[in-house]
Order: sequence, then structure tokens, then C-alpha cells
Amino acid sequence: MSTAPTPRASARARSSLPAGRQQHILAQLEQRGFVLVSEMQTQLHVSQATVRRDLQALAERGAGRRVRGGLVAQAATASTAEMVAQDELMTKARRYVHRTHEALQAGDLRLAARAIALVGDLVDELVRHDAARLDGPPEPGAGSAPT
Repeated sequence: MSTAPTPRASARARSSLPAGRQQHILAQLEQRGFVLVSEMQTQLHVSQATVRRDLQALAERGAGRRVRGGLVAQAATASTAEMVAQDELMTKARRYVHRTHEALQAGDLRLAARAIALVGDLVDELVRHDAARLDGPPEPGAGSAPT
């Protein structure tokens, strides 16, 4: 009696070998223009370190450009890379907020204070990132006095 493999079993088999994982990552990269480490970890059922190694290997082969939190297709615009970086920062912020909540529930004020400080640092980074994106390059003639 032979049974067909389930989709989950197929995903696990595909994720067990680097070539299969990288093929999946390339398909996602072609479809969306970028991939995130966190998404690939979930889809492939592997560790973040494994995904990062696969992304690095693909970047070295010229399939894309490594950015914080993922891989961007070579043809992708700078705004895609910014979006990937901002998404990674938001993911970290959510994780720290969750840790703060857990620490407060456990009554660990030291850990809660540390997590709050980390959230504050990430918010500052997000604000700087957003300000730089919104400000963009100065317009020609900006800052000079009218004649």
C-alpha cells in the first residue's frame, strides 16, 4: 500500500537539502523581488542560520543582494531594500514588546526595563530610517537664497 507524500512532508523533504531550499527561495525571489529570513525559516522549517547561509550562497552566485533581514533581487529598487530592512526592524520591535509583556507578567522589572530600552532604540532607528527615506536627496537649489 503506497501513500502519496503530504504537502508538509514534501516541504520538509525539499528543505532538507540546500539545493531544494535555494530553489524555493529563488522562486519566491522571482515572484516578489525580495525574501525575508523569517518567512523562509517558517516556510522551509529550518533555522534562521540555515536560511542566512542559503541567502549568502545565492547572493554569491549573483541571484540577489543581501540586505538586513533578507535578500533582494538584483533588479529590485532601493525602496524594496528599505522595505525589507524596515520589516525586519518592526519584527524585532514586536519581539521586544512581547518580551516586555512576559517580563512584566513574571514581575521581572529588570528584564522589562531592558526590553523597553531595546524597543526605544528600535523605534529611534525606525524614525531615523523613515526620516531619511522621506527626506530623500536635497532638491537642486534647495537651501540657497533666491536672487
